Amino acid sequence: MASSAPVQTRALVPAASFANVLEDISKGDSGKSAIFRHQYREAEFQNIDIREGNEESGASELHLFGITDAGNSVLARVIGFRHYFRYPTPPTFEASDVGPFQERINEFLVQRLNGNQSQLPSASEVGSESQRINVALENRRLFIKISAADHRDIPVALVKGQIQYRDLFATSWPETSYGASYPYTLRFMFDHEMTSSSWLELMTGKYDLILPENSISHCQIEVSVRAEDLSVCTAVETITPASRRVLSFDIETDVPPEGFPTPDNESVLQIANMVFMSGEAHPFIRTVFTVGTCSPIAGAEVLSFKTEAELLSAWQKFFLEADPDVVIGYNINRFDIPYLLRRAQILKLDNFPYLGRKKAISLRMKGVPWPVGSAFDCPGFEGRLLLDVLSHLRQYYKGLQAYTLNSTSQHFLNEKKEDVDAKSIPLLQNGDADSRQKLAVYCLKDVYLPLLLFKKLKCLEVEVEAAKKAYVPVNALRENSYWKSIASRHLAAGGRYLVRDPFCRPSVPNHSTDKTSSKQFIDETSRACRIICSSVGKFIEEGWRYQYFTNFKVVLMKNCLQGRTIPKRHGLDPQSRSRMKTSHPSKCVAFQKIDIREGSDGTGASEIHLFGVTKVEYSACSTVCFCAEQPIQAGHSILARVRGFDHYFYYPAPPGLSDADLSPLRDCLNSLPALSTGSTDDQVPTVSNIEIEEQSTTTDGTARSYLKISLRDHRQIKVISDKFLFKGQVQFRDLFSSPESSYEAAVPYSLRFMLDHAIKALEWLKIPTGKYERINKADALSHCQLEVSVRVEDLLVCDVVDNREKFAPLRVLSFDIETDVPINGFPTARRQSVIQIGNMVSTLGQPEPSVRAIFTLGTCSPITGAHVLSFRKEADMLEAWQKFFLEVDADIVIGYNITQFDISYLLNRAEILKVSKFPYLGRIRSSPQRLNGWRPGHLKCPGYEGRLLLDVLHHIREYHPGLSGAGAYKLDAVALHFLDQRKEDIHYTEIPKLQNGNADTRKALAIYCLKDVYLPLLLLSKLECFEKEVRDAKAANVPFNVMRENRALKLVAGRCLAAVKGDYIVPDDPP
Repeated sequence: MASSAPVQTRALVPAASFANVLEDISKGDSGKSAIFRHQYREAEFQNIDIREGNEESGASELHLFGITDAGNSVLARVIGFRHYFRYPTPPTFEASDVGPFQERINEFLVQRLNGNQSQLPSASEVGSESQRINVALENRRLFIKISAADHRDIPVALVKGQIQYRDLFATSWPETSYGASYPYTLRFMFDHEMTSSSWLELMTGKYDLILPENSISHCQIEVSVRAEDLSVCTAVETITPASRRVLSFDIETDVPPEGFPTPDNESVLQIANMVFMSGEAHPFIRTVFTVGTCSPIAGAEVLSFKTEAELLSAWQKFFLEADPDVVIGYNINRFDIPYLLRRAQILKLDNFPYLGRKKAISLRMKGVPWPVGSAFDCPGFEGRLLLDVLSHLRQYYKGLQAYTLNSTSQHFLNEKKEDVDAKSIPLLQNGDADSRQKLAVYCLKDVYLPLLLFKKLKCLEVEVEAAKKAYVPVNALRENSYWKSIASRHLAAGGRYLVRDPFCRPSVPNHSTDKTSSKQFIDETSRACRIICSSVGKFIEEGWRYQYFTNFKVVLMKNCLQGRTIPKRHGLDPQSRSRMKTSHPSKCVAFQKIDIREGSDGTGASEIHLFGVTKVEYSACSTVCFCAEQPIQAGHSILARVRGFDHYFYYPAPPGLSDADLSPLRDCLNSLPALSTGSTDDQVPTVSNIEIEEQSTTTDGTARSYLKISLRDHRQIKVISDKFLFKGQVQFRDLFSSPESSYEAAVPYSLRFMLDHAIKALEWLKIPTGKYERINKADALSHCQLEVSVRVEDLLVCDVVDNREKFAPLRVLSFDIETDVPINGFPTARRQSVIQIGNMVSTLGQPEPSVRAIFTLGTCSPITGAHVLSFRKEADMLEAWQKFFLEVDADIVIGYNITQFDISYLLNRAEILKVSKFPYLGRIRSSPQRLNGWRPGHLKCPGYEGRLLLDVLHHIREYHPGLSGAGAYKLDAVALHFLDQRKEDIHYTEIPKLQNGNADTRKALAIYCLKDVYLPLLLLSKLECFEKEVRDAKAANVPFNVMRENRALKLVAGRCLAAVKGDYIVPDDPP
C-alpha cells in the first residue's frame, strides 16, 4: 500500500526573463530579509487569474497569478494602486473644503469600523476633479474623487446622509456615487488596459523578489511590484498562450442500493488524474488513487491506501505538487469538488481545502455544502483556472439530445465510456485487486474523455475569448457573473461619461475581529495613512481623455480586439520565438543547418552564412557529439558567419614552374587590373595562396602537377580562371602562353564548403566552448535571434547519426492570399488587389497550429480560434503582414501553388503600391526578394534567404504523379484524395460579392481562406513532404533550397561528390 503520492512537481525551468530570479531563490536563506530589490533584466509572464488582497499593514494589493514563457508559476503582488470612486460636488463645496472633508471621512471610517481597530484605516485621497455626467447633457460639473488605501472601505466611505460636513451631504442632496460599485480588480484592469490573459512585464530593477519562506503562495516565483512599474503590453498582435499545466480529474464514490450517492453517507473510493501541457498531444502524468489494493494498469501509476482519509490527504499533496494552471473535469463543479470538500470536512482533514495557490486561503462553498444548487456555488482554486467541461458544453453547444459524458463523447469524439454500470461499482470495490483495477480503468477513461473534449473543442480558448470580450477575468465568468454587466456599462461609457452606481449600496464589510484600542488605530492613521489632497479644477473637454478608451475605440474599429489579441512585448510578439537568453562563449552551440548562403565581411573577405535552428545549448565538452546534458534552450534561429575558408580551383602547372615561383606568381595575379582595387596599406590580396599539388583527372588516371589557387574573395574566381588563365592573359615568364582548361572553378563557393567539410542538407553542427564571438544586434546582418562569427576550423559536424536525423523545432508558416476577381478572366496584380491573407504557424511534427491569423481588407466579424486583423487600405495590410512575417520568423514557408501565384502576386502588388519595405522577408536585413519577370514560375520564384520554401502543389506533382481526373491537382481534389477533406464551398466568382458585402460576408471569405491555409499543413504532415525533400537533398548533396532554385547544381554536386570519393578533380566545361 502506498503511503504518499509521487512527486509530480512542476519543473523549475528558468524562463528567459526570470533566470536570474530563480538563481537568487535557490541561493536564498532564511537569514535574508523577506524581500530584496532585484536588479536584473525585465521579466514577463501571462496573467491567468487576478485576486484582491491586503498587505500586513492593511493596505490593498492585487494578486496577479501567471505563467512565464518557460511554464513557471508566478505571483506578482501589486502594491500602490488605490481603489476610488467619484461623488458629485455639492453646490457650495469649495477647494478649501477638501482638507477638512478628508479628515471627516477618516473619522467616519473609524466610527463605522466599530472596534475593528487592527485594520488600518483608509489612506483616502480626496480630490476634486471635473468630469461629465453624460455626453448628451454636455455640461461641466465638479466631482469629488475619493481614493482608499483599503479597497474594502469603498462601500462605506460615502454613504448618503451619514457624513456630516457642513450639512452639504445631507439626505436632501439627492445624488449617487459613480464607480463605487466597481470591484477592485475590475478597476485595476480598466485603468491599466488589462484584459484576460494579458502579457505583463516587470521593468528592470523595479520589483522585489519575495523569498519562499516569506511568500504567501505556492508559486515558484513571487514578487512585489508597484502598480506604476507593472507594464501591460499595448500593441495588438496574435496571442500565443504560455505553456499551461492542465489537470483533469474524476472521482468514484460508493453507490447506495437506491438513489444518488451523498457525501454524508457514501465514501470516495477512487480519484483518477491526468496532467498534460497545453500544446502537447498526450498527458505525461496518469495516476489513480484507490482505497484498497489495485492491480497495475499499463501506462498509469496506481497508488493504493487503506483508508479514505489517507487517500484524500495524499491527493491534496499530489494536487499541490502537480501545481496545475487549469483544472478540468466533467460536472466537477456540482459533484466532484463539493463532494471532496464535504468528505474532508466529515473526516476532519483540516488541510484538505487548501488547494489554491494562496497558502492561507481554503476552498469554501458559497451555499449549503450539499446538495449543490448551481455550478456558480462551487468555489474556485485561487490562482488557477477552473473549467467544467459539462458546463461549457451546456453554454456553448445548446440543443444536444443529452449531456451525459457518454453522449457528448459519442457526439464529438466518436468514443464511449467504459462499460461499467453505476450499480456495479460497490461489487467491483468490494471484490479483489483485479476488480478494483477494472473500476480504476473506468475512472481513468472518465478523466481522459473530458481532456479530449477540452482539446477538441478548444474550451479554454473559447472561455478566454469570452472573458476578453466581457473584459473580466476568466474565473469571473463563473464566480462573479454580475461583473460582466459592470464591465459592459463601463465599456459602453467609452470614457465619454461616468457610470452611475446602483441606488442601493452594498453592505459594510467586517474587516477584522482583532481587538486593538481605538487610540492605537487613530495613531496609526496619522502615521501611516496620510491623506493626499488634490485641488479643485474645471474640466477641460479637449484635454481630458482616458488613454485606454481612445485606444479601445481605434482598436475596435479595426476588429483587432475580438478576443484573440495580446499586447506586443518590446518587439517580440507572442507569435514570435521564445526570447533568447544572453549567450556567451562559456556555452557551446549546437544547431541544425537549414540554409547556406555566400557572403562577405566588411573587408571583402568571403564568408559562409549558415542559417539554422538550435536544438539545445550545452556546457563545455570536448567530444564532437551530442552530450547527455540537460538542454538549456531550443528552437532559436541562428546565423553562423564562417570565416577563414578560401575558395579555390585547380590549373595545370606549366613545365618549369617551381615552388620558388609561387609567391611571385601570386603577386603577379594580384597586380592584374581586374583584381587590383587601388590597394591601401590594409588591403588584403585577392589571391591568398598558391600551392602545387599532385592530382589526377580520373579514378585510374596518372597524377600530374596542378596549381591550387586559393582566393580570399570567392567572387573573383571566374575572373581569374576564365579571363586570365584560360585565355592566356597571365604574363608570367611566358609560362602560361598555351592556355588550358581550369578544374573545379565552376563549383559554387557554398557547394565547395559543403564538399570539403562533409556537410549535407539539414546537418547538425556544433561550435565548441569559447570558439565563437557573438555579434550584437547593432552589427548583425540578419534578423536571427543569435548571430555568431566562427573560424572554419572551429565549426564541427556532429557525428552521431541518430541525432543528425532528428529535426530541430522548426517553425512552419503556411499562408494563402485571396484577391479580387475580375468579371472575366484571371486576376492580375496590375488590376486586382489583395483582399485577405490567411496564416497558420506550427512547429514541425506538432498536430495543430499555434497561431491562426487572418489579415483582411475591410472589417470582418470575429472567428473563433483565429485572430482577425482588419485594415482600411491594402498597403497598410501588406505592411502589417510583412512585420508579422518577420516576427513569426518561420524556418519553413509553405502553401499551395505559392511559388507560381501568391509570392509573385504579393511582390508585384507591393511594388505597385510603393510599399518599399515589403520585399525584405528573408533573414538577411539588406537582401530583398527580387522577381525575374512578372510571373517567374515555380523554379524561378524568389525564395526567402535563410528560410526554406516548399510549395505543396509542386511537391505532390513531383512525388505523386498520375493522379487521375480533371483538376486532379487542385487543392480540393488533392485534399479529398489524401485527407478525405474538402475546401469551403465558395466559388471563386462569389469572392467579389463577399468582399463587397459586410463584416459577416467577409468572415465567410476569411474562413474559406483559412481552410486553404490549413489543408496544405495537413498535407505536409500526412505525406511527409518535408522529410522526403530533405532525404533527396541529402542524397543529391545540395542545400534544400537548391532542389528548386538551381536544379542544374545537382549535376555539378554529383560529379564533384564522385570525384571526392574517387580522389580526382573535375575539369570545367569550356565556355
